[in-house]
Amino acid sequence: MATNFSFPIGEVLKELMDTSKSLAQPLFKLGQFARFTKNKELLEYVNNELNGYKSYGEIPSYRKGRASIEFTAQSYYGNESFKLPLGLIDPEVQYAFKYVFITEGIASIEYLTERTKSSEAPGSYMMVPMEMLHYLEEPAHKLYKTN
Repeated sequence: MATNFSFPIGEVLKELMDTSKSLAQPLFKLGQFARFTKNKELLEYVNNELNGYKSYGEIPSYRKGRASIEFTAQSYYGNESFKLPLGLIDPEVQYAFKYVFITEGIASIEYLTERTKSSEAPGSYMMVPMEMLHYLEEPAHKLYKTN
């Protein structure tokens, strides 16, 4: 017995392009469409967008952004903030500091974006793991020298 299935793809596409609304609901609808049509590739894409990407290898290029390195130097005289130019970092490890990969699900990204808009926070940030700090120490010392 054939099943009639009506899916308002135009409506979903319109919702996806409306920047004033969340992407979660139209992505969820697109996931339903993918399940009904047995489109595994689309379903995997929708699940990754809704729930987040598990591996860096899966992340699409639009979820990769340029990073900037900012640090605060503390001394007896107080704190001073600096941006660390990427060119001062060892070329062999620059890639690890050059890009930020956005792995979170769309709801988390939207929440962080709204939070950033409503506060004076400069944007999202990521802490540098302790084992990578030694790559930044020498370049930071070149910018900031104390007595």
